[in-house]
Amino acid sequence: MFGGIWEYEIGFTHKALKQIKDLDRNTQTKIKAAVEKLRRVPPQADIKKLKGVDGTVYRLREGNWRVLFEYEHIKRMVIVTGIYHRKEAYQ
Repeated sequence: MFGGIWEYEIGFTHKALKQIKDLDRNTQTKIKAAVEKLRRVPPQADIKKLKGVDGTVYRLREGNWRVLFEYEHIKRMVIVTGIYHRKEAYQ
C-alpha cells in the first residue's frame, strides 16, 4: 500500500531498556504509550529529526521526557536508543 499507513515493530536498545526501568511507574506508562504511537508510520506524535547527529536520529517529546529513536525502514522497525529528561537530551 503506497502512500498509506505502515505498521512498524518497536525495539529497544539495552541502554534504553535500562533507562525506562529506572523511571517511576507513572512515567514508564506515559513513555510506553508515546512509543506505541511510533508503530504507525507516519506517526501521529510530536517528533523531529535531530540536526548535527550522525545517522538519522529522531526525538519524540512526551512531557519533560525525550525518546530518541531511529527508523529501520527495510525491517519496518523503530529502534528506541535512549530516554532522557529534556535537560539532558541534547547534550
